[in-house]
Amino acid sequence: MRILLIKCHGRSLMTRLRPIVTEPLELEMIAAVLGGFSESGLTCRIYDPWLEGGSTKRIMDQEKPDILMLSGYVTAVEEIISLADHAKALSKDVAVWVGGVHAEGCPEDFFVPSVDAVFYANALWGLSALLKAHFEQGMDFPYLYETTPGLAFKNLRGEWGRTEPSAEGKAFELPKPDRRYFEAHKHKIRYVAQREVALLKTALSCPHQCEFCYCRLLNGGEYRERPMEDVLQELRGINADTIWIVDDCFLTTAERAEAWIEALEGLADEGIRKRFIAYARADSVVRLQNYVSRLRALGFEEWIVGLEAVEDAQLRQLGKGLEAEDNAEAVSIIREAGARLTALFLVSPDDSAADFRRLEAWIKSHGVRRYTVSILTPLKGTTVYNQYAERMKDPRLVRPARFDFLHLVMRPTRMPAWLFYLRFWWLSLGARLK
Repeated sequence: MRILLIKCHGRSLMTRLRPIVTEPLELEMIAAVLGGFSESGLTCRIYDPWLEGGSTKRIMDQEKPDILMLSGYVTAVEEIISLADHAKALSKDVAVWVGGVHAEGCPEDFFVPSVDAVFYANALWGLSALLKAHFEQGMDFPYLYETTPGLAFKNLRGEWGRTEPSAEGKAFELPKPDRRYFEAHKHKIRYVAQREVALLKTALSCPHQCEFCYCRLLNGGEYRERPMEDVLQELRGINADTIWIVDDCFLTTAERAEAWIEALEGLADEGIRKRFIAYARADSVVRLQNYVSRLRALGFEEWIVGLEAVEDAQLRQLGKGLEAEDNAEAVSIIREAGARLTALFLVSPDDSAADFRRLEAWIKSHGVRRYTVSILTPLKGTTVYNQYAERMKDPRLVRPARFDFLHLVMRPTRMPAWLFYLRFWWLSLGARLK
């Protein structure tokens, strides 16, 4: 049995510029799960067109997989469906499965004739359970879907249904990724100017409740940290100097920060030192400011902080749960610790010219040199999506590929769209990402 794992990408300006190219971490985790079935004759191959180049459909033609697994963000929905259609055109017998963060929250987006199943909850556990049942019972997959936890599937009558997640699936610990793909292609991986940056996932979901954030909905909305020893074992095996911790919010509590400091000091005693990039909230930086400097001494060189807005009214509208003064203080704390800050800002379709000017003035007055600006893009499942749903009716604006935070998905209310984009790109081009 041969499985082809494909990382799917949407098409936008950023996909052409590609300032950030990462390893397909979720596919490397799947590969680790699949490795447990190698004695049953199962083999797999990862393909990420950003790292290998070439034509995805040509790779599918060459590989002729028995199972095609597709993963991508919301911007890749149309690409995923197109590849599923192509797979079924090649062979009606190929099983087409979809997973990833968008599939987890919006499995119905893939309820199309060419897709057979969508892993929407505890996907790695569900995949393992499905394969185990197949090899032990010798039954074809369509007869096993309805007993696989956390799966949306098309039954033998062509009707879509779902199974509930299981307690075992929720308790399943993330496997250590199979990083052979990273090793083969790491010379093409970059985070802006830094090369060969490996990804590390140490927790699932997010403990905070920002109303615009999709990430907090993942893992069924339950925040869960991986066992520290599992993380350390993975760190020891990563052949890269720079580690990008892709938890939605790494800096959460004093206890967690203290545990990491102790762990990193232990790794230093073993001769293992890494450089780290991680995410944090501004109020967490303020509350745990003593740890920011201590972590800096142990390799935490850059903090990516979602400041979002610089006025209390805007932060309240986003349901951010902090105050504007936290943002200003966090900028100073990170700078004083000798770390880099990459600030993340949001502009709303309801912003005025004065709002843009105030944001630009704040960025300059606080000396923020590295930042990105995104357009508020309500994602399905979030509270903010429900607030804006009635305004997101124009089919030309709400194609999945436009949900890249660089496009308006609703019409602006206080200026023409062309002027909004002009102000947005003018502000964005002021960033110094180097």
